[in-house]
Amino acid sequence: MKVMSEALFSSDLWQPALEKYARAAHLTVQLFDVNDHMVFGPVHSTPLFQLFKENGYDPGIFRHCARRCLAQIDNRPAMIVPEFYGLAVVGTSLVLDGEIVGAAVAGYAFVDFSQISEVQVLARHSGIAFERLWRVAREQKPIPRHRLILNGELLQILGDALLREHCRTLQYQEAALKLDEAAREKEKADHELRKHQELLHKSEKLVAAGQLAASLAHEINNPLSSVTNALYLLERNASLDETVRSLAKIAASELARVARIVKQSLCYYRVGSTPRDLDLAAVVNESLAIFQGKLQRAGIEVIARISSGVLTGFPDELRQMVDNLLVNALEAMPSGGRLSVSVHPSFDWTPREKHQRGVRFTISDSGSGISKDCRTHIFEPFFTTKSEKGTGLGLWVVEGIIAKHQGDMRLRSSDAKGASGTVISIFLPSHANGLRGVELPTESAA
Repeated sequence: MKVMSEALFSSDLWQPALEKYARAAHLTVQLFDVNDHMVFGPVHSTPLFQLFKENGYDPGIFRHCARRCLAQIDNRPAMIVPEFYGLAVVGTSLVLDGEIVGAAVAGYAFVDFSQISEVQVLARHSGIAFERLWRVAREQKPIPRHRLILNGELLQILGDALLREHCRTLQYQEAALKLDEAAREKEKADHELRKHQELLHKSEKLVAAGQLAASLAHEINNPLSSVTNALYLLERNASLDETVRSLAKIAASELARVARIVKQSLCYYRVGSTPRDLDLAAVVNESLAIFQGKLQRAGIEVIARISSGVLTGFPDELRQMVDNLLVNALEAMPSGGRLSVSVHPSFDWTPREKHQRGVRFTISDSGSGISKDCRTHIFEPFFTTKSEKGTGLGLWVVEGIIAKHQGDMRLRSSDAKGASGTVISIFLPSHANGLRGVELPTESAA
């Protein structure tokens, strides 16, 4: 594995090992990369090195030695770079997998006993007072040339060993990161799989419930029709007592309500055919055309702002959703009032996606509104207010259809008549994840 040079010298592994070496050798150590840029150090600043640093003086022999070490090709002897005023450094190239990746340099050293004349020249070059420099130079122990070379060879062995160890650490860390990434990807894939399995399970339960509802509707409708016909005959039989005929009429009306409940319950569970691309605007316009006569007879003004809104969904269920909301608005405004309907493309959030492309459908009426006590219950099955004559399933069916399309619904309503009435805003994503349909038996038409 090829490792970037700046990463090779970034570990805390270098500091303690080089600190021990530098203290034993009485030298300061610096590491350079392949471009002779210092990347680590200085380690263990000796009094002479610290004096130069405090006075902003750099004779340049550390970097000069590093360049000569990096230029080595065949062999790698420890390399000494002396200066005419008695200072010297020793350096070595650093090799990893047969390739020079840097250099290590140690200094400063006096290879001979300090001479006053050399220290005087050094003082002039560095700008440091002679007396101060002479005092530090006298304390600096001179290092014989052969000992300095030995220090360079030891630095080479130590540096190569630290490189190999650090490289293995980097490889281990990279492998660990890849394993962590793989684990995260697996966890993400498992999460997606569980989500799809949940959707599939819900869909299968919906199919089963729809098939059961279709069968029950078929079985219930036959006896309901027979009983309703019998009551119809009793109601119109002039030879019967008026009380009997009145009871027969009430019973027939209640049976008709039962039939509507069965039909609307089936709408909630119905899975329908395979979903397809459709324009919600066309669905809404079709429903408004059918309800036009009722709306006119009730003296309701209709304001429609409808533009194309394409999504993938079940046409029959979406039509049922719109019809139920129109019926709900008509019941809120028995005579007079204003009904506003709008359809337009939109970006919005849903419970599953924070930001998603879709279609917004809004319907608002100027009716009496919904009391605060009722707002938390109106989407429950069979819930009706005292003024309503319906089955109490219309909004329950609407909520189920919206959930099936993985959409979101918001309701805003006032308590006072003549105020803002009720506003229901529905967002349906253009492409609901996992949306699918399954054909039901022919009994589902019941």
